[in-house]
Amino acid sequence: MKTLANLFVVLLSIQGVRAGEPIHLGFVEHANRQLTQLPLSERESHLRTMIAEFPGEAALHFRLGNLLAEQRRWPEARFAYAQANQLDPGHPDIHYNLAIALDHLEQFADASRHYRAALDAAARSQHRFRAAPLQQRLHKLEAYRQ
Repeated sequence: MKTLANLFVVLLSIQGVRAGEPIHLGFVEHANRQLTQLPLSERESHLRTMIAEFPGEAALHFRLGNLLAEQRRWPEARFAYAQANQLDPGHPDIHYNLAIALDHLEQFADASRHYRAALDAAARSQHRFRAAPLQQRLHKLEAYRQ
């Protein structure tokens, strides 16, 4: 039986998508929803396989970051979010989650920079975080640095 990640790659090849090419975001989101059906231990493996096939998909790196953050694996989550941010630097949720990872790693200057970038990007596009708590945390970080 094929793994979910292998099935994902097979389905994309049927649609004529080659490894490394951009894929439809809806398809990525569908695959992400399917991953939630799997045990936590298998999700990471499947995500890493999909990322190996489609390294240019920010949504896959972001999802991996979320999975690692759920496990409080902050250095790895920070790396996954940084990869997602390189691929999609204007996405407010990526900046926000990267800031949280940096905050947990006590990299407060970088966390502040990404919290601010999240707020700036949120003014231009949809996002899932609440701005008020983010602003409160940003003020605390800035007060701490002074």
